[in-house]
Amino acid sequence: MLVMMGAQFLGALFSMYVFFEIIENTQADGTVDPEDFPRLHPTSQDWQQSMFLEMFCTFLFVSNVLLVKDERASKFSHTIGGNGVTFLGCAIQALALTGMKFTAGPMTGGSLNPAVSVAQKTMDKNLIKDIGGSMFLWRVYMLGPFLGAILSGVASLAHNLMLKEFGPQLPKDLVEVEKKLEIEAEK
Repeated sequence: MLVMMGAQFLGALFSMYVFFEIIENTQADGTVDPEDFPRLHPTSQDWQQSMFLEMFCTFLFVSNVLLVKDERASKFSHTIGGNGVTFLGCAIQALALTGMKFTAGPMTGGSLNPAVSVAQKTMDKNLIKDIGGSMFLWRVYMLGPFLGAILSGVASLAHNLMLKEFGPQLPKDLVEVEKKLEIEAEK
């Protein structure tokens, strides 16, 4: 988990730096205006509304990813005739992310990821020299996505337990495939 989080933060910082350099080099005057750069500024009445929106959208997106990635649940979400169709799984995730960006974007910028938030705030402060809006980093853009992801993990765990005990029965051909996979995994 720590390696993945570290890689996400480094990747976000590196990609924002590259993005900044591309914008800077394509400007006629060689300078970057704040309007040229994607920035996170909540526009709601108070930070709690923005934090809740980031949390809710992160919860929905991460829940979607967990459902699509879950072996048992994915058999009901993107399979045709017992075969997994990875395109449908990718499309489901892309549509969920797009929906969450359209939902949160106008109000918060739609970060939904603490690594992206840190990268954007770092670039705001160090490259654009704009210090404003930093107070929202911890409250809205860190706390919101973390709470949303934690709630999503808890909901996914509960969903898995319920699906295992009370979920729909798999078709016979899928049960046979599942048994073969379990036997192969034990070897």
